[in-house]
Amino acid sequence: MINLKKLTIDDCPLLFDADERFVDTSVDHIEEVYVNNRKAKDEGSEESEAKPLKQRAEMKRPKKKEPEEKDKPNTWVENEPGEVEDDEDEEGLSALSISHCWGILDVLANRVGSFIPQYSQLPDFQDDLTQLGVSLRKAQAVLRLADRRQTNAEELLGPLGPLAQLEAAAYDAKDLLDELDYEVLQQEMVKDEASDLQSSSLSSLSFDANPIRSKLRKFWMRLDAISDELREIINHLEDDLPERQDKLLLVEAGKIFSSIKPQVFGNEEKESLIQVLLRSADGSGSSKSNFSVLSIVGNGGVGKTALAKLVYNDPRVQKHFELKNWVCASEPFDVKQLIKEIIESGTEEKESILTDLDSLQLILKDKVMSRRFILVLDDVWIKDSSEWRKLYVPLNHGLQGSIIFVTARSLEIANQLDTSCPIFLVGLTYDIISQASDLIKSEVHPELEDIGRRVAAKLQGSPLAAKLIGGLLSSKMDAGLWRTINNHIGVLSHEGYDRYDILPVLQLSYEYLPECLQRCFSFCSVFPKDYIFRQDDLVFSWIALGFIAPQGNMRMEDVAMIYFQDLTSRSFFEQSQLNHQYYVIHSVMHDLAESVSINECVRIEDSTFQQSIPSTVRHLSICTKNLEPGKLVGIGSYNKLLSLTIMKNIELDLRSIINCWFQQLTNIQLLDLNTCEIEELPDSIGNLKQLRYLDISYTGLGRLPESFCDLHNMQFLFIKGCRFESFPEGFTNLISLRHIDIESNMFSMVTEIGKLTSLQELRCFEVLKKDGHGVGELGDLTQLHQSLTVKNLENVESVGDAYQAKLENKEYLNELVLEWSLSRSASSRCSSYFAMDEKVLEALRPHSKLKELEIRCYRGMLAPSWLCTQKLPCLVKLAIQHCPNLLNLSCLPPSLGVLELVNVGLRSLPILWDEGSTDKCISGQQCNKGMMSSLSMLSIRRCPKLETLAQLSPHHLPAVKSICIEHCTKLVSLPVESFGDFVFLEFLDIIDCPNLPRPEKMVLPSSIKRLTLDSCGYLGKSLPGCLQYLSDLMYLNICCCPHIESLTGQVFHHLRALKCLYISECPKLRSLSGLEALTSLQELTILKCPHLAESESFSDTEEQQKDMLLLQLTIDNTALLQLPSLRNLFSSSLNHSLNLAIWESCEFVMFVGEDEEWPQILKTLRVLSFESCANLKSLPSWLCSLTSLEKLRICNCPHIILPQKANLPTSLKDLCFDD
Repeated sequence: MINLKKLTIDDCPLLFDADERFVDTSVDHIEEVYVNNRKAKDEGSEESEAKPLKQRAEMKRPKKKEPEEKDKPNTWVENEPGEVEDDEDEEGLSALSISHCWGILDVLANRVGSFIPQYSQLPDFQDDLTQLGVSLRKAQAVLRLADRRQTNAEELLGPLGPLAQLEAAAYDAKDLLDELDYEVLQQEMVKDEASDLQSSSLSSLSFDANPIRSKLRKFWMRLDAISDELREIINHLEDDLPERQDKLLLVEAGKIFSSIKPQVFGNEEKESLIQVLLRSADGSGSSKSNFSVLSIVGNGGVGKTALAKLVYNDPRVQKHFELKNWVCASEPFDVKQLIKEIIESGTEEKESILTDLDSLQLILKDKVMSRRFILVLDDVWIKDSSEWRKLYVPLNHGLQGSIIFVTARSLEIANQLDTSCPIFLVGLTYDIISQASDLIKSEVHPELEDIGRRVAAKLQGSPLAAKLIGGLLSSKMDAGLWRTINNHIGVLSHEGYDRYDILPVLQLSYEYLPECLQRCFSFCSVFPKDYIFRQDDLVFSWIALGFIAPQGNMRMEDVAMIYFQDLTSRSFFEQSQLNHQYYVIHSVMHDLAESVSINECVRIEDSTFQQSIPSTVRHLSICTKNLEPGKLVGIGSYNKLLSLTIMKNIELDLRSIINCWFQQLTNIQLLDLNTCEIEELPDSIGNLKQLRYLDISYTGLGRLPESFCDLHNMQFLFIKGCRFESFPEGFTNLISLRHIDIESNMFSMVTEIGKLTSLQELRCFEVLKKDGHGVGELGDLTQLHQSLTVKNLENVESVGDAYQAKLENKEYLNELVLEWSLSRSASSRCSSYFAMDEKVLEALRPHSKLKELEIRCYRGMLAPSWLCTQKLPCLVKLAIQHCPNLLNLSCLPPSLGVLELVNVGLRSLPILWDEGSTDKCISGQQCNKGMMSSLSMLSIRRCPKLETLAQLSPHHLPAVKSICIEHCTKLVSLPVESFGDFVFLEFLDIIDCPNLPRPEKMVLPSSIKRLTLDSCGYLGKSLPGCLQYLSDLMYLNICCCPHIESLTGQVFHHLRALKCLYISECPKLRSLSGLEALTSLQELTILKCPHLAESESFSDTEEQQKDMLLLQLTIDNTALLQLPSLRNLFSSSLNHSLNLAIWESCEFVMFVGEDEEWPQILKTLRVLSFESCANLKSLPSWLCSLTSLEKLRICNCPHIILPQKANLPTSLKDLCFDD
C-alpha cells in the first residue's frame, strides 16, 4: 500500500494498536490518518470530529519556581502543605499521566486474560471476566487517542476529571483481581494434594463467585462509562491540537548507550584537581586545623560527583591517605547522621544504638586520630556554619595533611565550609553527545553534527542530560528525528540552572521509556535522596507490587532483573561509589522520579503535615524519626495504600500503631518495618490478605501469630535477626512464598517445608529424624535457584528417602553442598554405615547443569558414579572435605576449574583430563582441546595418605593458575622440575610437606606473583636459585627452611615487583645483603633467624640511593637494625612514614648502641609496637627525640615500666597499653 494517502478507522473501539503500528511502518506515504469511533464528517464541516495526525508542538518547560533548599514535590513537610498544588506544565502532565495510566490498564488486561481459562466451568463468571478485559482494552484505546491528540483540557486533567477517575477505577479493579487471586489460593489450602487442584475445575471448589461477579459487573460498567466520557471530551474539544507524529518517530529512541566512559569529561580537571589535592595534603595545614577543605562547585547534573569519583579512585590518592571515606551528605544537613555514616563507612560497624552527638563525635575522633584521611562529602547542602563546626571538632584530630573534599551546587555552601579556591565545573556536553550518538564519524553525517552541536548548546554543560539525549539520538541516524528531538528541548540557563530547567530534558527520556519501566522508575521516588539500595531489594519490590509483566516461561525475577539492567544502562540508576553491590539515583534523576509520581508516591520527611498527603497516595515512605504517635496512627486512614516503608527507625513502641494499620490498610502489598521496635505482631496482621512483601528483620520479634499463616499471597519474607523459638503450625500455608531471608539454623523449625513449592531459595536444609523434616521434603521444590546446603545426611533413614529428594530435577541450582555431621558417634564407624553413606550419596544425584559441588564428612570409600564427565558436564568447582575413607575418585570432568581436597584419603592426584586426548598428544597427534583440563586452581590440604603428585604437570593441567599443597606429611613426589612450563601459574604455596626430596632443579615461571615455601623438606635447598627471573613476584614467604644460608642483592635484583617479604625460622641464614634493590618493598618481616643478627657486618658498594616505599618492618631482635642492608633500606625510605613492630623479642636491652644515632635512624618512625617481649623492662631514653612518632603500642610485656609523660615525644597522639 505504498500509494495509500488517506486512512480512516471508524467505530472500532477494540482496535487499539493497529493504527499506531500502521503509521509506524507507513508514515512516509500516508498524508492523513483519521481515527474515531464516529463517522467522519465532510472535510471543512464545522462539526468535523476526525483530526489528522500532525507533528507534536514543542514541549513546554514547567513554570519555574524560586529554588528552595527543601523544595521537593513529593515530600510533605509542615511548612509547605500546599506545595503539591503548584502548577505544572499541563502538556507534560498529560503525556506522563496518560502513559502511566495506560501501563496500569495493560497489566490488568493481561492479568484478566490469564484468569479467563481457569473459569471454564463457570461460564457466567467467565463472561463477566471477559467483559472486564474488553472494557480495559477499550479504555486503553481511548487513552491512546487522547495521547495522540495531546489533550490538555482542564476537564480531562483535573483531579476530578475522567483521567483521574480512570486511574482510580483501574486501581480498584486491581484490588478486585487481588481478591480473586486470594480466593483461588484459599481453595488450594483446602485440597489435600496440590496435584489434585491442578486437575480439578474451579466449579468443584467451595467458591461463591456471585459477590465477586457482582463487583466485576460494576467495574466494567464503570470503566465503560469513564471511557465514554473521556471520548466525548476529546471529540468536542474546540482546539484542533496537533497530534504527536514525532512520538511515532521517537518510539524507537529508547536505548541509552551505556558505553560512555566517565573520562569523556573532566580529564584536565581531574589531573589539576589531583595535583591541588596532593599539594594540600603534603602541606602542613592551616593554622586552624589539621585538614584542608577543597570543593567542586557546579550545577546539578554537571558532573561534580563523576569527577570526584575519578579523583578519589586514582591510585595516587588512594595510596596517599591511610583512611578513606565517601559519604553522601543529607538534605537538609543532619550532622549526627552524617557523623554516623562516616564512622560506619567502609566497615561493618554499626553505631545505630548511639544517638547523642557527644558520643558520636568521640567515636569519630578515635577513628581519625593520628591518621591522614580523605573524606568526600558529596552534594553538601549545609547553610549553617555552626553545624559545620560540630563536624569540624572531631575531624581536627586527624593527621596534618588530611583533606575534606566537597561537592556542592553553590559557592555560598562552599564558603560555609572554609573551602580554599573552589573549583567551578562546566560540562563538555557535545563530546558526550558525539560519543553516545556515534557522531565521532562526523564526516559521514555533517548535517547531524550541526544538529548535535545545537542540542549540546541547549544543554549548557550537563553531562547527565547529554548522556540521556545522546542515547535518544543514537537510535537512528536520521536528520528528521534529530530535529524533532532538538525542538523538544528548551535551553537550559547558562548560570545557576536548577532542576526545573533540566527536568524537561529528563522527562523526554522518561516519556519514551516503555510503560513497564516508567512505573518501576517512578516508584523510586519513595527513596530519600542519595539512598543506596541493592538490586534484589528493588526488584523484589517491583514484583510484589505487580510492576513486572510475565514474559513466556521466564521467571519474574529474571524479567525484573532485565528491567533493572535496562534502567541502569539508560542512566536512571548508577552504581554506588561506596559499594558496587549497591545502586543510587542521581539527585536530578531523583527530581524526575518525584515529578512523574506526584500524588501517587509520597515521602514523609521531618515534621509532616498530615492533611497535605493526598488521598490518591499509593506508595508512602517515612523518612523521619520524629512523627507523633497520633500522626502515625492517622496513616491508616489512607486505605488505598499499596506500599508502606519505614526508612528510619522510629523511636517508639509501634505495637499499638501497627495494630491500627493492620485493621485499615487491607490493600497493602508491601510493608517494610526493618529495625522498628515491634517485639510482637498483632493477630490483626491476618487482615492483610494482599500482602506480598514483608520485612520485619531486626525488629526483636520472638514469634509469629497463627493468623500470619492466612497470608497466602506472601511472596517475599525477610525475618533475619529475629530469634523465633518456633514457627506457627500452618506456616507452610504461605504457598506463594518465593524468597525468605532468615537465619540458616532457623529453617529446621519449619515443618513440611516441601509444601512451599514456589520457593526460589533455600540456602540450608537440615535433615532430622522426625515427621516433616525428612530429606524427601525437597522433592517438590523444583524452583530452587542458586545454592542449597543439605546437612545431617546421616539422618536419612533409607535410600528410598534419598531418592525422594529428587535433586536431579533441581535444574536451576548452581551450587550444591551435601554434608554429613563431622562428629558422628563411634558406632557409626562400622562398614555398614560406610555402605549407607555410599548408597545415599549415589541417590542424591544432582541435575546435569550443576556448576559447583561440595561433599563434606562423607564416610564412604567410593565416589558416586554420577561424578563424571557424562553426568556433570557443566561442573566447574568440586570441593571434597573431611572424607578420610575416600580412596579414589573417578575421572573427573575436564570442565572443572577449581578442585579443593581437604582431609581426603587419596594417595595420588585424581584424573582431571581425558586420557584418550592426552595419549594423542603424546604420540604427536593433534590434541582435542575441548577435552583437555580447564583446571585453574588446585588446593590439596591435610591429606595424610597422599604420597605422589607425579602427574601434576603442565602437560595434563595447562591452565593452572594456583597450586596449594599443605600439610601432606607423606608426600614424597612433586615434579617441580617441570613447573616452569606452567605459563599461567601465579600462586604457589607448599606448606608442611617435610618429606619432599631435593629436586635436580626447581624451575618456576616468571608469571608467579606469590610464593610460599614453608617446611617443605629438602625442596628448600632450591633456594635461592629458584627465585631468579621472578620479575612479577609480589609476595614471598620463606619459613622453616633450614638449608638456606643467604639471600643477596644478586637475587633481589630480579624481584623488582616484590611488595611483601616474610622470612622466619631459617636458622642458617646469615646474609640479607642488597635489600635496597627491592624498590617496591612495602612490608618486611624477619623472625627467628638467630645467625642473621650475629653475622659479620659488611658494607655494600655505594650507589645512588633510590626512593623506597617501606611502610612496615617487623622483627624479633633490634640488633637487626644494625645491619647495613637494613640501614640502607631505612635511608632509602626517608620520604615515607614507617611502622616498626618488635615481636616476641628475648632481649633484655634493646637498641644497643649510641643513643644519638637511633633518632636519626628512626626519624620517620610513625608507629612503634612492642608485643610479647617478656624481658623488656623499660623503653629507650631517646624515645622522646622521635619527632614523627604518633602512636606507641605495648602489648603483653609484663615487666615494662611506662615512662613519664615528659619522656615521651611531643608528637605522640595515641598511647595503647595492654597487659
